[in-house]
Amino acid sequence: MKRIEFVVKDKTYGIPNAWELLTPEQYMDVCRLLVDFAAGKYSVMEVRLRYVCQMMGWNPDKVKGDAAWQNLYLLARQADFMFEIVLPVRWTECRKTFGSKPGRQSRSTSRRHIRGICRNKSINTVSTLALPSS
Repeated sequence: MKRIEFVVKDKTYGIPNAWELLTPEQYMDVCRLLVDFAAGKYSVMEVRLRYVCQMMGWNPDKVKGDAAWQNLYLLARQADFMFEIVLPVRWTECRKTFGSKPGRQSRSTSRRHIRGICRNKSINTVSTLALPSS
């Protein structure tokens, strides 16, 4: 889905849901959110919630009431272009997924970190950034 569209009081609103639909300013906003995500400041869902709020010009601190949060959550769940869900099956699959070659360390992710993710049986999915192709 390229755009997230919804109707409120007979007016249709749309939120970009693909890298190529972002303006340069929106792209920079998303990059800032992803930097905060990489630093551990936000979870995947928090990034998605904040993304929707930024695109709509809403302040997330002013969202009040269960119904408003439920609607925002439903919109945010659809903003999936920023992340790719990876299901690691075994260590060799993790190396392929994260770009690490046998005997070498990936620049972006250390082997120790990858091993921790892949060997932890309680983790069912791993979110990785889905950056645009150049």
